[in-house]
Amino acid sequence: MNRLLLARLAKLEATLEAKRPLVYRYGYLTELPADYAGECYALIASRIVESPAVAHCEFEEHPGRAAVADDDSGLTIHIERPPATRKAMLCP
Repeated sequence: MNRLLLARLAKLEATLEAKRPLVYRYGYLTELPADYAGECYALIASRIVESPAVAHCEFEEHPGRAAVADDDSGLTIHIERPPATRKAMLCP
């Protein structure tokens, strides 16, 4: 009886986890300098607009390896700034 209850509970928890909504994140990526040659990862620097399923964010690249994080079932799209805008940001 106890074993059956635990199996049923595990199945219900798995079903609830699978129904978690997908989060779509998009925004501009501030890149590392062009002369950097190594591993890098992107982090969310700020969240501009956020709703339950969509978030407009600003992203930043950081040198090194990313820390292992749990998968949050999100879809992230990094948009590179146009070259003129990028140059203006680097050379005020």
